[in-house]
Amino acid sequence: MKHTFIFLAILFSSISLSAQWKVGPKVSAGVILQDAEFYRILPMSDRRIYDLEFVGGSSSYSAGIMAHRNLGPFFLQMEALATSYSLEFRMDRYKSLNQSSPIYTEDYYILELPFIAGVQLKKHFKLGLGPVAEVRADKNSQFSTLDYYNDTTKPVEFGFQALVGYNTGIFHIDLKYINKFSSIADGFNFGDDDMKLAKSANRLSLSVGVAF
Repeated sequence: MKHTFIFLAILFSSISLSAQWKVGPKVSAGVILQDAEFYRILPMSDRRIYDLEFVGGSSSYSAGIMAHRNLGPFFLQMEALATSYSLEFRMDRYKSLNQSSPIYTEDYYILELPFIAGVQLKKHFKLGLGPVAEVRADKNSQFSTLDYYNDTTKPVEFGFQALVGYNTGIFHIDLKYINKFSSIADGFNFGDDDMKLAKSANRLSLSVGVAF
């Protein structure tokens, strides 16, 4: 992770030396769009059957730097954002009418690296698409206290982003939809159980950046 930050620092420093690129800080806040959904679990062991449900996600928060370049009617935009968000799950292991099901939270801390290309509309508006890489920095899971829990989060995950933005002067306001290629079920499992959930923790975020 340290080498990633060093590489990014060198990259954005070299970009800032070019007059065609404008570089500055950026912050954003967003929400997880996926609604509650039950897992389909295929048990591969003789342990007691349990039910698992994705309850929802917290707000997401990001802070970092952006680089923007105008190319006539087109534009390029790169970002490096430290992002955090949480996912919540409900598990029923012991059926009981007088006991509520516990909620387990997984906290994600990632380095978000999007690259977006698009078109400028009437000078101030922009539409863009591009790939995004999410580099895992840290993860805290309340599931880790349970037997047979396995953290299966990949070091790097990929997706794409769609952007609708407005810029005036040095200010950039961007609304982005972040679609992840990985499923919510890819983040963990219990022993050898096969857990099926096709939904992804896609996000909608609103950001404000300043590029000099």
